[in-house]
Amino acid sequence: MLKHYINQIKKPFIWAVRFRKRRGYGVHSPFAFNFITTVLYQRGQFYNYKLINELPRSRDESKRILKLIFRLVNFIQPKTIVYRSTNSFVPKVMRWSRSDVQISTSFSDFARVDLAYLSYQTPMEDLVNEIGTLWPSLHENSMLIIYGIGYSKEMKTLWSELIKDEKSGISFDLYDLGILFFNKSRNKQDYIVNF
Repeated sequence: MLKHYINQIKKPFIWAVRFRKRRGYGVHSPFAFNFITTVLYQRGQFYNYKLINELPRSRDESKRILKLIFRLVNFIQPKTIVYRSTNSFVPKVMRWSRSDVQISTSFSDFARVDLAYLSYQTPMEDLVNEIGTLWPSLHENSMLIIYGIGYSKEMKTLWSELIKDEKSGISFDLYDLGILFFNKSRNKQDYIVNF
């Protein structure tokens, strides 16, 4: 709880430090630029944003983050999702984006996982074990999202190790979220984005 409030106080300073890393400035990869401008910074209104706006306020993922989760699911159109979050709105928002998706909290339910969503709220040892269990199920079209990658030294270290892994491809560090792809046809790079 205290960590959450400390992170909220730090946000304006983080935003100021990352100011030059916004809206795709300096990004030369066509995929990365398109992803940043049309998914991360998408300006239009999706039909289910109204439902997200009507959700009760949560101390966990903000409505801004929930809308981004909605767009990320819409972007990759997964058939299978595993998630671990204390926020019960996360799977609801995922289903609003793709109604026929199979969602589970068990990391062994699917042989292939198209999207995985994990959170810093899970104790670090459990989180590392979950990633180890999940890793073989992720494939070249998968996306891994980790909430809270900038919230502690341990999370920053974990994120650094994940993006260096030989299985990992292009990645995006949004401070609140880490987004990792596994398609090796794109040049591997970790983009810091001021979101």
